[in-house]
Amino acid sequence: MTEKKLKIISYLYLITPIIIFVIGWTKPIFSIPITICLIIILKLLHNQVKNETENIIEFKKIIPIFIIILLICITSGHGGLFYQSSDWDARNAIFRDLVQQDWPVYYEKSNSALTYYIGQWMVPSVFGKIVIVIANVISSIVPNIFTSIMKKLSLEFAFQVGNIVLLLWNSFGVLIAILWIIKILKLEKKKDIYLAIFVFLFFSGLDVVGMSIFGTFNVFLRRIHLEWWGITYQYSSMITQLFWVFNQSIPVWIITLMFFEEKKVNNYMLLILLALPFSPLPFIGLVILFACNGIRFLIESIKNRKIVSFIKYIFSIQNILAFISILPLYGCFYFGNSSAVGSTDGGGFSLMTDLLTPFELFKLLIFWFIEVGIYGIFLIKTQKKNSLFYIIMIALFVIPLFQLGYEYDFSMRVSIPLLLVIDIWIVQKYLEEKNKKGVTLTFIFLTLVLCIGLVTPLCEYARAIYRINEAGKINYVCDITKTYTKLDEVASNFVTENPKENSIFFKYIAK
Repeated sequence: MTEKKLKIISYLYLITPIIIFVIGWTKPIFSIPITICLIIILKLLHNQVKNETENIIEFKKIIPIFIIILLICITSGHGGLFYQSSDWDARNAIFRDLVQQDWPVYYEKSNSALTYYIGQWMVPSVFGKIVIVIANVISSIVPNIFTSIMKKLSLEFAFQVGNIVLLLWNSFGVLIAILWIIKILKLEKKKDIYLAIFVFLFFSGLDVVGMSIFGTFNVFLRRIHLEWWGITYQYSSMITQLFWVFNQSIPVWIITLMFFEEKKVNNYMLLILLALPFSPLPFIGLVILFACNGIRFLIESIKNRKIVSFIKYIFSIQNILAFISILPLYGCFYFGNSSAVGSTDGGGFSLMTDLLTPFELFKLLIFWFIEVGIYGIFLIKTQKKNSLFYIIMIALFVIPLFQLGYEYDFSMRVSIPLLLVIDIWIVQKYLEEKNKKGVTLTFIFLTLVLCIGLVTPLCEYARAIYRINEAGKINYVCDITKTYTKLDEVASNFVTENPKENSIFFKYIAK
């Protein structure tokens, strides 16, 4: 696998779902020019990397890595072959509607339309729809008595086929992220590669310590989900993200890791905006990362009297095309979402003023130290001259003070790219300490901290095993709602109410 191939594959992985969404959901007057913009972007990116021939890893080494990732994704609920956490109920309903309903997805009974970050489901849902098309062709040539039976069976079979493709698509996305880690850390030894994969995927804050301090073991016993010990905020481990919010995390992992390798700002706007179709909240975290680095590049260009070159890079063709196509499209799409806009029942964006009391701020400080501050101690020596390190640390203290929507997703999701950077720095630090002659104190203490953090992802698996044993079956899926088409009430977090009136997207842009 060369650097050129990895970059092209990464961009294809991120852009293909956008093209599918544009073609499937919008009128030709919008879909044609936006698709052309995206194809031009891909062509420009291909030309940009055509001379990058550095070999990252041999193909034969990729296969066992993919098998490991596939097993981790399966045991995180992907594909419906194992236990699924409670959030999968909504995920399955959204995915089933994407497969079985016409695009755009409207819900007539509740007078609403699906408005959610559905990017990660676009490719798998196409495969599900292909099954339905084939079934319709077959049913047209068999006796009418079988038509209704065939239709019902084909709809559910299409969803199951889509689920398998979703498993493969997600696993491939995690593989791309792992390959970027190998590239960034320049890993060659097999044992270093597998150790990096383990530390990366099982990285977590010390939630079991927080739960012990604040006496919330009753939550642990009830849900076996350590990360809610902070009650109104949490930072999710990598495994937790795969169990609960894969659709938001996997694409953002790729974008964040690509950020490490960007030495100029000519792809910055593009990379940031590529997160919007998948994860509008982590998008905010990415803005923090890219803005911090962008300012650093600006200062360097001023010092070196290359401000003109910096401006040219900022206004690169790919950045401009992304800005005029992706941003207005998804801005209009998300703006009508009932949870984000808010209503008399709540929602919208707000500062949680009840967390500004001395006790709550002290508790937040403890939360910050347990989740990220402890890792900052190990990183301060190597990152003390890196302004990004300080920005991330400050941002991760401030983020829990804000809320968007009806739940506490803001802190959990905006933090994803920021925590990932900490994760990569820790992986790098751990490998450096391991490869030193003799066993260092830093290596011993960092191992201890990582092992304490390991309790959190292991509890995700413990809950899975407990529920499987309780249910008496391995594929203990969470699929109760099935579809939002039959609901009279509005599922506020996933829809736009009265879309033809409240949304520019559904009023003017959607088919």
